[in-house]
Amino acid sequence: MKHTSAPSVLHPQSRKKRGRPPGSLIYVGKLRQRPIALNVIAYNQDQIQKTVIHSLDELSNISTEGHNLWLNTDGIHDPAIIEAIGKKFNIYPLVLEDILNTNSRPKVDDYDEYSFIILKMLSLPSQASAGNQAAQSWQASDLKVEQISMVLGRNFLLTFQEDEYDLFDGIRSRLDHADSRLRKRSIDFLAYSLIDRIVDEYFVVLEDIGERIENLEDQLTRLHNAHFVTTHSALKRQTLLLRRAVWPLREVVSALLRNERQLIRPETLPYLRDVYDHIIQVIDVVELYRDLLGDLKDVYLSSLSLHLNQVMKVLTIIATLFIPLTFIVGVYGMNFRYMPELEWRYGYLIVWLVIIAVATSLLWYFRKMRWI
Repeated sequence: MKHTSAPSVLHPQSRKKRGRPPGSLIYVGKLRQRPIALNVIAYNQDQIQKTVIHSLDELSNISTEGHNLWLNTDGIHDPAIIEAIGKKFNIYPLVLEDILNTNSRPKVDDYDEYSFIILKMLSLPSQASAGNQAAQSWQASDLKVEQISMVLGRNFLLTFQEDEYDLFDGIRSRLDHADSRLRKRSIDFLAYSLIDRIVDEYFVVLEDIGERIENLEDQLTRLHNAHFVTTHSALKRQTLLLRRAVWPLREVVSALLRNERQLIRPETLPYLRDVYDHIIQVIDVVELYRDLLGDLKDVYLSSLSLHLNQVMKVLTIIATLFIPLTFIVGVYGMNFRYMPELEWRYGYLIVWLVIIAVATSLLWYFRKMRWI
């Protein structure tokens, strides 16, 4: 039987940071070999420019003058590139250190000229691996969890992620339309849109969890022991991943709503409040699913206990029936020479009649006591 392991709290590469001074840029995450791509989108209401840069030298050509800038970094496994971006936009080393640590907790930190936000992006493997039929039969350990780091400035937004896949293609498409709100509003509305898209995907994951819990509940009495334990453990792990992602996110959006650094314009606050309401709804559903999974486990254990009791009941009745019968045949199975009954002509028949009478009487008594 395959057990789902508990989610790792600390990445093994975290030990590399021991003894290093604060702000040391060390990548903590899965080792990757692919090149890093920097996707640059510069836009205002009148025009938009999209470029992809692959070298540090091209960073100097990036300008935020006269338009909003969205710089998305696909791949953070090269600390040199992250450090160069930090120097370009005057980002503190402690922020860059958190960006390189893919095991960071969702949070928001306010600085003089920008706010630093960490989120967890969750998506189903069928979406992350489009066209892969094997993705339809997945376990919670296959749930795609990726850290999204954001640096929100006055007119720029920096986003950092590990993989090329993300949920923001729809937002990029909306930026192509000059009459969209994204083009008409400031950069904080883009940050809100990214957060809202991440939260929307939580509902997709929750819907999948709900369907799997319903299937598990419907098949509870028919599931094999190992199958139930494996499926239940996978769903439990998935709800735990959601809870770890959503609970801190409530604090993140709440801090953005307080708007202490005035990076969030007043016209964007109602949209953030809507996101906050969605987060609360997700938290409620996650807690509901956790309770349901706990109840399902209790029902499953109770059904196992009931089944075991039924088996023990049948075995006890059989044993009780055979105890007096065994006693009778044991007595007459003794090889004493002088046993009066051995000389009876109908002794064998009488013993059988006694055995049948005793068994019938016991069965009648069990039925009367409603034990069977």
